[in-house]
Amino acid sequence: MPRSTPPAKATKNDLAVALLITVVVAAAALLGFRILKARQEESTPEPVASAARGPGGLDGAQLFRGLPVPSPDGKILYWTGWWAGRGGLLSTPAAGGEVTVLDEGLPAKESRASVSPDGNLVAWLADDESFGYGLIRVCDVKKGAPHGFSQRRVQADPAAGVHWWPPDEELLYVEPESHRLMRRYVDGGKPALAAEGIQCAAGGEGLRISRTRDAAFAYDDVSRHSLGTPNRSACLEYVVPAPDGQVVAMVEAPYSATMHLATLLLLPAAQQDRPRNARGAPIWAAYVPEPGYVEWSPDSSRLLFFWRTRGARGDVGILRDDAAADAAVISAADGSVVRLLHWPGAAKEHRAAWLDAKTVLYLEDTGPQRLWRVDAETGEATVLLSDAHAAPGAEVESG
Repeated sequence: MPRSTPPAKATKNDLAVALLITVVVAAAALLGFRILKARQEESTPEPVASAARGPGGLDGAQLFRGLPVPSPDGKILYWTGWWAGRGGLLSTPAAGGEVTVLDEGLPAKESRASVSPDGNLVAWLADDESFGYGLIRVCDVKKGAPHGFSQRRVQADPAAGVHWWPPDEELLYVEPESHRLMRRYVDGGKPALAAEGIQCAAGGEGLRISRTRDAAFAYDDVSRHSLGTPNRSACLEYVVPAPDGQVVAMVEAPYSATMHLATLLLLPAAQQDRPRNARGAPIWAAYVPEPGYVEWSPDSSRLLFFWRTRGARGDVGILRDDAAADAAVISAADGSVVRLLHWPGAAKEHRAAWLDAKTVLYLEDTGPQRLWRVDAETGEATVLLSDAHAAPGAEVESG
């Protein structure tokens, strides 16, 4: 029988060649995977505002963080939110048109745009990802660039928002954790204390600033603060002066566990601080099921009264002919109801404000977001912006 040939033994050179081939094959496979992944990423569109996950993988990116705020002349709307995958301070013509990202960044959860009295500066809150606070940013909308104030690391309580103090270019904001309301000029200087003990809950309306002829107040969720003094009292009423200072709207809210009925009054300015028996007859008074929100038109001619939640204790028209109305437009001259409004859409949470003397901005804020223009005299509504417009290349619908 022929002898079988013994198997050859692998030499060191053979092992080196085999190892080299293995490394080359693995490197080629890795390179191919990276090329394929890069091509997939290039073909994948950027996330948009209506997507479940926004830029940076953040959940709940929304077109609107809050109700847009008009410029003093009513021609431009400013707000914080997301547009075509970009977050920050946004603007669009109030009549409809292109959306512009004025200042890019991550908006804080409670961020609300605030326009200076002259309309040149807009303040907003970016998210301080390290601590969960808001970082105050100011944009010079005339120059189309961030204001120098944005280079300072000034933290604020997002739930309280940021406000302008007219007529000076001062910002009002609440320091996180200290709950102190501070005043600070945007062009320099040290902050000054305006009030202490501010309490604003996340998801609420934020701090509300009210200025009458003789005094200035800040309203939080539970108290009324006299600005510049330590005076603070339980919030049993909310006073909103008309822009011209002649008339005030006053919501008296004797809140208790068993009684929610409130009184909505129109009074001549300066009477709101007098005792009830010394006020004289109000211009107009009505009972409402619970305290609501009041907004004056820019020309001081009309008042908008509404609630944030549909059907909380009934509706605005509960004591009137239309018990299902969501809002009332009231004349400042005699308190007559100009129009009872029904908000368009099916949202349960509402935000509304005047655009001009005849037009109300309404944000449908539950589910898909839609911004409406509502005619205060006819009740007719048209969509100005919606989540569908936030996709790249989408046309903006003009009312």
